[in-house]
Amino acid sequence: MCPTAITPGETEILLDNWYNAIRLNHVSKAEQAKRRVEAKIDGMMEDQTFMISYTLLDYRHHILLKNLDEAEALLQKVEPFKENFDHSLTYYYYFFQGLYFWTIGQYHDALNFYKKAKKRLEHTKDDVEKAEFHYRIATVYYDLRKSLLSINHVNIAQGIFHKYQEFQNKDADCENLLGVNCIALKQFEDAEEHLLFALDLAQKSDDEELLLLIKYNLGYLYSEQNLSSIAIRYLKDVYKRQFYNPKTLFLLTREYLKTDQPKKAFPILEEGLRVCKEIENTEYFYHLNMIKALHSDHSIEELERIIMDGIKYFESEDLWYFVQEYSERLANIFYNTNNHEKASDYYHLGHVAKDKLFFREALK
Repeated sequence: MCPTAITPGETEILLDNWYNAIRLNHVSKAEQAKRRVEAKIDGMMEDQTFMISYTLLDYRHHILLKNLDEAEALLQKVEPFKENFDHSLTYYYYFFQGLYFWTIGQYHDALNFYKKAKKRLEHTKDDVEKAEFHYRIATVYYDLRKSLLSINHVNIAQGIFHKYQEFQNKDADCENLLGVNCIALKQFEDAEEHLLFALDLAQKSDDEELLLLIKYNLGYLYSEQNLSSIAIRYLKDVYKRQFYNPKTLFLLTREYLKTDQPKKAFPILEEGLRVCKEIENTEYFYHLNMIKALHSDHSIEELERIIMDGIKYFESEDLWYFVQEYSERLANIFYNTNNHEKASDYYHLGHVAKDKLFFREALK
């Protein structure tokens, strides 16, 4: 069901169709469905519940389009009424905010909103919405490198999506998410199997963004195995189709630098920094800024400052995988310059981060 409590009828059907197009990431169909709703809206202006439902869906629509400033303005319109929301509206109010914060890379905020939404999930009779919730929270758990939790939720989501032919691309989404979790767990053969299956499913749908995301993740898979030439082939294909996700720009930069191609790497790096500022993606702004520092002529003191700024951010976001990675890189730099005290400090920090990752998974 869409986020509405109005009497079933034509208007509710129009809202349902709009939300289904959004859930399927079908931008053109979502735009068409929105126009059909707006053609009927004049007769519903006095219905407060409808207008709140419409505004929440429009908020979700703008998140789909990555129009985040517009999305934030729409949320402010419904804020004064939230105390009077029923369970359904409250669920979507929190759920959509979780998606907003995930989009800008604020994973802890996203998870907190998803947990608030989960308390109201039992009130929905929409099976697909339950699957959508489990898929979205699985995505956040992956980004926080809580892979066992992520896999648990994505399996629940896939079990539901698999029953609905019209949601075949969501089945591909789930295979893709299983694939990247396998990469995080260093299960590369399983990851490749999931990602290639996801690619096959995505090619049968008309979800171009999903297809490019899966190709990006194949690039990521081969990058993690130091198969840079294969990784670059996938990532270049994604980049040429103007899929300017900060992750794509970061990873392509990194692979070009690995293969000693700085003239190709640095323009993409600068483009990535610009995109991160535009969409307020703090995580990948730090990634790109740190990799830039690691390949620039900074003093070791300035390099340490830049890397530590990033490490502090990753610590604050519970992103211990990256704390470990960058601490160990900094430790190696100090070791190679015979500053063994500093090297020891950063090796220790990397070890602490590794322990946090291990114990966090062991407790799940």
